Formats: sequence, structure tokens, C-alpha cells
Amino acid sequence: MRFFTGERNIKFRPFSASNTIVDTVFNLEPNDAYSIFITDTYESAEALLLRDNTSAPAEGNAKVRFINLSPDAPGVNLKADGEVESLFGDITFQESTEFKEVEADAYDFTVMSATGEQVLLDIPNVRLQPGWYIRC
Repeated sequence: MRFFTGERNIKFRPFSASNTIVDTVFNLEPNDAYSIFITDTYESAEALLLRDNTSAPAEGNAKVRFINLSPDAPGVNLKADGEVESLFGDITFQESTEFKEVEADAYDFTVMSATGEQVLLDIPNVRLQPGWYIRC
């Protein structure tokens, strides 16, 4: 969505409902791109604004950013199948990473506890096209 720059009051409500669950003001800067996420539980919902880096990745690459939006999860890692090292490690609730360039390809991602002892979520067959950037 496109917004005018400056202070913007943004409200979020459930689909087809009149009650507002988040009512907040963000200051949007000219020529910047943002992602907005609703986080936490319904009763404690709040908006998280992240500034996006929309610069194009190198030819043949895509960019990935990892965000922990689960209020009851421990610190988590994002790992690509077949890789020894995690792409991102020990990301806590409402924490996000910078975008990281990866080779454009198909990936099976796994979200694991920061200790690496527990698989929390499998995200299979994510196709990253050259020039794309995604948020996991």
C-alpha cells in the first residue's frame, strides 16, 4: 500500500468487525519502504514497523530477512536444508534481521530453537527468484 509521508495513524481491526485491536501512529519517511506486522496475542496485539532495504541483490541472488513474530517461542534460528550453519541465529520475539543475499533457488527452511535441539516449524519448497526479497 502507498501512504503519504509523515505521521500516519494506522488502525487494524479483524475482518468484518468494527472493533480496533491496534491503533498506532508511525512516522513514514520519504523514499523509504516499510513492512508492518501485527504481533503478540489478540489481547496484547501491537504493530511492528520495519524499514525495508529494497536495493536489488546481485545478479542471480535473492534476499531473505527473518523475523520472530511468535510471542511464545524461544530465541529461534532459520536454517536452509542441507546447510550446516543457520542463516540467522537466536532471533527473539519481535526481533528482525537485516536482509541477507542468497543464491536464487528452491529451499526447504527450518525454524529451530536457538539451541538447535527442537524443530519448531518446517517451511518447505520456498522458491526464491533472482532479484526477489522475502521476509520469513
